[in-house]
Amino acid sequence: MLDASWVYPPLDAAGIDVRRRYAEAHPPGALFLDLAKLSLPHRSAPDVPALRPPDGPVLRRLLATAGIGLASPLVVTDMDGGTTTAPFARLALLDAGFATVQLLAGGTPAWVASGLPLTDATPRLLDGERSVTSGGGRFVTPAATRQALADAVTTVIDARMVPSNTGILPERFADVAFEADAVLRPSAVLVDDATGQRFAATEAVRSAAEAAGLTTGRRLLARCHFGVGAAVVATALEIAGYGPVQADTDLLLGG
Repeated sequence: MLDASWVYPPLDAAGIDVRRRYAEAHPPGALFLDLAKLSLPHRSAPDVPALRPPDGPVLRRLLATAGIGLASPLVVTDMDGGTTTAPFARLALLDAGFATVQLLAGGTPAWVASGLPLTDATPRLLDGERSVTSGGGRFVTPAATRQALADAVTTVIDARMVPSNTGILPERFADVAFEADAVLRPSAVLVDDATGQRFAATEAVRSAAEAAGLTTGRRLLARCHFGVGAAVVATALEIAGYGPVQADTDLLLGG
């Protein structure tokens, strides 16, 4: 099991230290995949502390140090219901070539609600070489998204968590246009329950997708500010039977 928790610093009013929180209480045997420590800053916006998916070879080498190979079954969780950064990590791991990568339904909160234990024993942190994927798998490059916006076979989805750049990105990005063919926000494919959040039922996701004008016969590509919301929407659509959906991480920031 890999804990891939992360909180976007500008929205972290509580000052949560995800590494310390993991060390103090995690499912027995779970490792911490430190996405922030593995992410190179955006070239055009180094002041934005956002995630970028690490390059596949880097992830493979890193997990190999913990005895994890490409055939090892992986379960990814996060501390916010398994519906925030766990989907982002899952797509990155799939792109790296790991064959079986699943999400823990309901994340760590659901683990606890099920009566399963947490421990502070033997925390193991996976961080190392900073890198960024070259794209071409589940995560694509901004250039690929620009091409998708112009072609006739792809529906590009605005999957931002909020319908504005204000408060998410620095002020210089406030008026930057965000192109998309359809809108499907993470809030439309997630539901709250007693432990936090979960992915909505398949029929609810399909209804939301149909309302957004999405069809199963087209290539789908979700985009957002830096990939987390896009990964959430892509994962929900995949669960609902829309096939592998790609995600773009940083078109708004220019690469």
